[in-house]
Amino acid sequence: MDEADSGFREIEDAAAEKRRLADLNDLNNERNGDDVGRIARFLSPKARALARGEASDGKNGKRLSALELALLDPAYAFVYNAAVKENREAQNRAQAFQARIDDAIIHMQREIDGTLDKAITLPNGEKAFMNRHGEAWSADGDRVDDAIAEGFDWTGRPSLETYQDQKQRLERLEALSHEGRAMSLRLGEIGNDLDDRDHPLKKDEIDNLRAEMKSITDDIETMDRRLDSLVSDNSPGIQADHELAVVKTANLVPSL
Repeated sequence: MDEADSGFREIEDAAAEKRRLADLNDLNNERNGDDVGRIARFLSPKARALARGEASDGKNGKRLSALELALLDPAYAFVYNAAVKENREAQNRAQAFQARIDDAIIHMQREIDGTLDKAITLPNGEKAFMNRHGEAWSADGDRVDDAIAEGFDWTGRPSLETYQDQKQRLERLEALSHEGRAMSLRLGEIGNDLDDRDHPLKKDEIDNLRAEMKSITDDIETMDRRLDSLVSDNSPGIQADHELAVVKTANLVPSL
């Protein structure tokens, strides 16, 4: 091999190495979600034809979306598909929680309605309860005059403590429902971000969303346990019914 051939080979090798480094740099950028406009070099012949807007038979066909192009990278596809699966599971978990707490709210409202039905009805139409100290209060929180209270037989009536406990539990259930709906909404937003075919997320963005979804799922599990405690029968108002003071007067009238 003469000196001219050797020099030509060195120049050719240097050019090939430069192209290899450029390809490697472009490929890494594309894998990270940075569009450098040269991803077609890394596609299969069929995918390259689709990316140009050509079908495999040479006719015009469907172009690959930006998300479909990104999914050609196995590493990106693995992370993306895992995130989609986790989002679907998290949304199902949130929906199951919401259905359960909606049922609990309906049940609690029925309990409150039943308690009001059993309460004393005052002459002005208001419902009233007596607390364990023998004091009568309206359902709206107004003190009932003793002279009016003495005209009723309070025996067997639900206590004020029972009514207040039910109302407080309903408020907590509604607060939990609000939290659950906010989490469900956020999971839906994440699902929409993952499904954006024109602006696919970068790998690190997907990693961050997976961590956020894990946190949301943990929060839902905690809320589920809080729901368990709210729907239990061990409410302080039940015991108060047994301790309710009975007002006795010489002029008791039939309960209304």
